[in-house]
Amino acid sequence: MITKILIHRHVILCILFLLRIAQLLTTTQSFSFSNNSLQHVILRYNSLCNIPNDVPILVSKVTNKARVCLATSSESINKYQLEQKQEQSLLQWLTSHNGASCENIKISKNPQTELRGLYTTTENIKKNDVLLSVPVSACLQATDGINSVVGGEHQDELFPICFNNNNNNQQSFPKKVQLTLCLIQYWLLTNATEETQDSIQNIKQEKVYHNWLPYFQSWPTKLSGTPIDIPKKELQKEAQCEQLVEDTVAYYAWFKEEYQCVLEQINSSVDLSLPIFQRALQLVSSRSISFQKNSSILVPFLDMANHCPTPSAFYRLVENQIQLVATRSLAENEEITISYGDYTNRQLLGCYGFILPVNPFDYEVVSLIQILQAAKDAGYFQTLANDDDIFALEETVSSFGFSTNNFRFYYSHGLDDDLWLTLRAVVLVLEADDNNNDDDLVELVTILQAIDMDEAEEDDLWTNETNASKLARLSILYEACPILEQQIGGSSTTLEQDEMILKQNDNILSMERRHLVELRRNRKLLFRSLQLNLATQLKNI
Repeated sequence: MITKILIHRHVILCILFLLRIAQLLTTTQSFSFSNNSLQHVILRYNSLCNIPNDVPILVSKVTNKARVCLATSSESINKYQLEQKQEQSLLQWLTSHNGASCENIKISKNPQTELRGLYTTTENIKKNDVLLSVPVSACLQATDGINSVVGGEHQDELFPICFNNNNNNQQSFPKKVQLTLCLIQYWLLTNATEETQDSIQNIKQEKVYHNWLPYFQSWPTKLSGTPIDIPKKELQKEAQCEQLVEDTVAYYAWFKEEYQCVLEQINSSVDLSLPIFQRALQLVSSRSISFQKNSSILVPFLDMANHCPTPSAFYRLVENQIQLVATRSLAENEEITISYGDYTNRQLLGCYGFILPVNPFDYEVVSLIQILQAAKDAGYFQTLANDDDIFALEETVSSFGFSTNNFRFYYSHGLDDDLWLTLRAVVLVLEADDNNNDDDLVELVTILQAIDMDEAEEDDLWTNETNASKLARLSILYEACPILEQQIGGSSTTLEQDEMILKQNDNILSMERRHLVELRRNRKLLFRSLQLNLATQLKNI
């Protein structure tokens, strides 16, 4: 009865709120998001509903007017209140463990992205201050035993009871798969029915699993945003990136392989589907950390920290305590981030379901053949009549010991130094063919050999380069960029079309497809930006 009254109260408040907004919109007065009347209505509504002001009312501008959408429906309010309850339970559960300390942090939402993360609760946090301390006993970790996961004050063994324990030929699964089976076991126990009770035979183990209820309840139900759920043909169309498609297909094949291994040892009374296994394994993979090779551990609270390539904290293991330590001074209510690793955006998307607008570790790999072919297609090499001439040129450069593959084009800090050296070698090979004189090329190779023997410096490679040579190597890459932009960035759309898609379909694209369009847009933007930079350098010669 009380629940019904609360629901009706929210409905009435929603209606009153919309009526007030309609009244504001029908007046002759124009207003923006900062309008006092609108802000007053929003704050009053939040106050009546007991909602913090960072739970957003969405306001988007259309020309000079404002379009107001009520985002805090009864459903979103209930979701927020449930999350608050789960976070409070998690906090109480964690602090019940001896040695746990988390008074400097809280779980909160970013008002712009609506992503949950860790934030500071106090000011004047200094570099190297411990923000969080979690005893190993409050963590779940896969051990070196056969499919053994331990946790709890006494490090109880949480062997998945859905398995056939009589199987003497059990294989040891990867650590993340072992943790995945614990999560699946939790799902089985919390959703057990009379039909599935027969498969849950060990009451002691059931009680052990229920001890972890507050932790598992704080998890999302699935990992959203990854490309693995997109059909292959659609993925090829949207991504326009064969490497991403290949990585996704290989990732899915690994899921299926591990799933088949699990099925061979699972209790026949347990109905475990591939989608459930995949969902659990994705969650565990995105939340677990490791301190050494082939190890995986789930750390409560720490697993809610978001990724940043320049993190504000790092984690360490000190005397059976996993600590989160500040890398710099932090203000109150500042987000605490960690580094998941030096991953490209493709890797972040595949494993974690997000990409970064600016990622210093993101790059594209290009070969010399691709660059030469693109420059030829753009009309640069007048003396190279066909593709055979391109391959012969690449082979000659390679024969002198210069790199010809795996050149990285970084989004944030330019190109591999080896690429410039290789392009200089290309120019010298072409000059040698024209002049029947390879003295400059031989001298460059000699300096390289001297550097390998510590008898010369890197700067010596460029001492005798002429302006004509520099102009030629810059021009090769400059002419190649527009072709590479379409070949590597995706030929089905242009950069301008991708930006228009993102702009016009802001509220239509699914999260997964938006990420794919952003990735292909970024690849094109890389070569467009590089060409503009090269144009500036060419003007200065």
